Amino acid sequence: MLICYYKYILGTIFILISFSIYAQEKMKKEQDKITKIAVFDERRKALLRFYRDCLENQNFDKNQAQIVDFVIKISTQQELEGNQVQAFFLVQDAYQNLSKFITDPESNKQLVYYLSYYLMLVHEQKQAIKLLTESIHPQKITALDIGSIILLTKLYNQSGRFQESIDWSEKALFFLNYDKKNKNFIGLMTNKINAYVELNNHIEVLKNSQKISQLVGSNPFFSSHYYTNLGLSFRNQQKYDEAIRYFSKSRRYQQDEESKLLVDDLNIAKVYQLKGAFEKSIKLCDKIIENLNRINPNLRSIEVSSLYQTQANNYYQLNDFLKGEAYHSKALRILNFKGTLRTFHGNYTLLLDVILEKVKYLTKFGKNGITTIYQADSLIDIMRQEHTELGSKLFWREHTHNFYENAIETCFKLKNHNTAFYFMEKSRAILLLDALKDLDAKKILSEEKLSQEQSLRYKIIGLQNQLENTPESDKNYTKIYQQLINVKEVYNGFVQSLEKTNNEYYQLKYQNRYISLSYLRSGLKSNQSFVEYFVGEKAVYAFLVTAKDTRMIKINLTQFQSISKQFLLLSARKPPHTSTQLHEFYRVSNQLYQLIFAPLNIPLGRVIISQDNYFLPFSSLVTNIQQKKYLIEDYAFSYSYSANILFRDRVTYPSFNNSLLGFAPVHFNISHKLNSLDGSENVLKGIEEKYFSGKVFFEQQATKQIFIKNAPNFQIIQLFTHGKADTISDKSKIYFYDDALDMRELYQLGKLKADLVVLSACETNLGSNATGEGIMSFARGFAYLGVPSTISTLWRVNNQSTYQLTESFYKYLDDGYEKDIALQKAQQDYLKTSGYQFPYYWSGMVLVGDSNNMKEYSHFFILIIIIVLCTLILYLT
Repeated sequence: MLICYYKYILGTIFILISFSIYAQEKMKKEQDKITKIAVFDERRKALLRFYRDCLENQNFDKNQAQIVDFVIKISTQQELEGNQVQAFFLVQDAYQNLSKFITDPESNKQLVYYLSYYLMLVHEQKQAIKLLTESIHPQKITALDIGSIILLTKLYNQSGRFQESIDWSEKALFFLNYDKKNKNFIGLMTNKINAYVELNNHIEVLKNSQKISQLVGSNPFFSSHYYTNLGLSFRNQQKYDEAIRYFSKSRRYQQDEESKLLVDDLNIAKVYQLKGAFEKSIKLCDKIIENLNRINPNLRSIEVSSLYQTQANNYYQLNDFLKGEAYHSKALRILNFKGTLRTFHGNYTLLLDVILEKVKYLTKFGKNGITTIYQADSLIDIMRQEHTELGSKLFWREHTHNFYENAIETCFKLKNHNTAFYFMEKSRAILLLDALKDLDAKKILSEEKLSQEQSLRYKIIGLQNQLENTPESDKNYTKIYQQLINVKEVYNGFVQSLEKTNNEYYQLKYQNRYISLSYLRSGLKSNQSFVEYFVGEKAVYAFLVTAKDTRMIKINLTQFQSISKQFLLLSARKPPHTSTQLHEFYRVSNQLYQLIFAPLNIPLGRVIISQDNYFLPFSSLVTNIQQKKYLIEDYAFSYSYSANILFRDRVTYPSFNNSLLGFAPVHFNISHKLNSLDGSENVLKGIEEKYFSGKVFFEQQATKQIFIKNAPNFQIIQLFTHGKADTISDKSKIYFYDDALDMRELYQLGKLKADLVVLSACETNLGSNATGEGIMSFARGFAYLGVPSTISTLWRVNNQSTYQLTESFYKYLDDGYEKDIALQKAQQDYLKTSGYQFPYYWSGMVLVGDSNNMKEYSHFFILIIIIVLCTLILYLT
């Protein structure tokens, strides 16, 4: 009986093995049959039947890896035949039919990778990024994820999200322990370097290229990428001969003819174009197109689109508009753009680059390109919403600044003031406006959600500060960097979940409503004017708005740049001042007045100035050299980041008691090497006793932590201290008795209730200049926290004159004057009484933001209370 049992067992095993062999042979025959089918539609139908059979016959679980490998083999075959779209459909079918049944992690990763890869090839970068990021756990990276991260960083670069590319590269490199022997090390480093190339950070390009210079020689693929990145970096620096030399080196390492044509030859053609050798560039582009048609006529890659756009630019430059437009249309067709954004689902970044070039040449040829201009503007809005990192956002603000010049120039030629005003507004401080919208959106969050958001944001700021204070050579540097990347990932995920689950939050945060010209005119008082300047690469535009009129002029750029620089240097010149220097200032100041102010014929009264790239103190422009007359005598000036920021709705907080928070450290931590501000405590005491009561802190009490604790709850904040501007990064500081407060720490305060912050300190309105955004100063930092008005300084001001001007300003503010008029009267008094005419002493103090008086809000709430009480009394009687 036992023998019969064993026979039964052996027989069963034999039958199972035979069935398995039969099933595999059958599956192999089906695979061979599918492979041999030449017609794509038939092959696709056969594959779908194959998937169903596998699932129905329960063969799938045992053969997942084999089936996925087979799908990839078939799709790769389609790609090699030049059918990228067909390859995409095959992998998409497999993913839709099989992904929910796949239990093998490696097979799943492989299928996601190839679907993302083919999505990239058909210009669906956004969908590919979504697919990859959902398949990778940021805090639990595995070896299987590294290939996906390499593809993800490439996609981020293609989408203009360069800081995300750098962060993900670093995340994967950290996982690999920066092991140069790992096969993925060079791929990650190459994409990281490419991101720095696009950000035009040549120092980081060279530093990171040096790390892989000895490794790439053994790998032709990475050698070509290595030399291409160096070539692009030198091209960005306008070192064109060096760039061509590296592109030529890269060409020698390329393994296929297609890459030689569309990478190196195309890059060389672009350099010829930048050098002005348009005929030479055309000849090379023609050669590339001819060879490409011979090798792969069906290729529709981003490089092909770039090739056609390069040729279009060549013909545009040679004033052949028709040929240029023909090649431009070819570039758009490659990207599957059919004239409207509603039906476009491809790569917005690539499309934007092509459309920006079209706008440039429509403007050059005097064509009415308003429709195309609006398309580009909408694309810029979409991309800004997609980007999460400030570095990427600032890059695109700078990158699109020239577009706004072309848009404004077109409107100027058409005399279309309404549209010109719209594009002038869109060209400035949009990221600050976005930050203020974000503050508004957060007001509707629950205490729990708000606490979570603040906690994560504070962690990010803390880690950023730690990282900056840790040398790269320190072993803790990479650990801190990884912590920072991980917390940023968690924060971005948290914000995205809020946007998905809270529609009101999403609508408040991303509302794209911008004030109209008619709205601005209705908001101006009868004695107010609004003047907006745009500084482009070809010209300067000035736009005047009053309650009754609008006017727009074009200003010579070269003259503006030359005279403005002289004016600022002379204004900030420290004493001693000679009569010759004063007369030189009068001459230059009057030249600038005649250039940028006089032609506008601005009515006397109050003027709001919105500047671009330069911050000029208009109060010290000289109207008459003989009479030595400054503009401050006839005009009260305030400044604004934009009309949209100035006239946006905001919450006002009634503050009847303790309206002033004041700090006068007088002395400072010896390590900071700062001079004492003797006398500042007496001025602050006088302001608090005579004009605005509140809390004031002196010397040892005037610490950073006491400021942080009290700042959120006062109507006016007054700081008598030292400031230090950083014109390269965002590391500007203001000093307290014990320590310095930097910009990032300031942002930790969250939304402030203050209506006015007065920074009686040096250089508080100076900082790094971000094209399209403005000066990243401490004054802007307070605006970022919702403070509508700041008084700040443009240079290292004189202590005694600052004390006098500040006290005088508060006197007039207490008398009920508007803030701009209060400052005007303070500066007029100083000119009359001090004996110092030179602008260094008095014109460096500027008002940025809302210029209404301080008592308006309090009186408003008192009036409401009186009305309510009167109504109640009448009702009761």
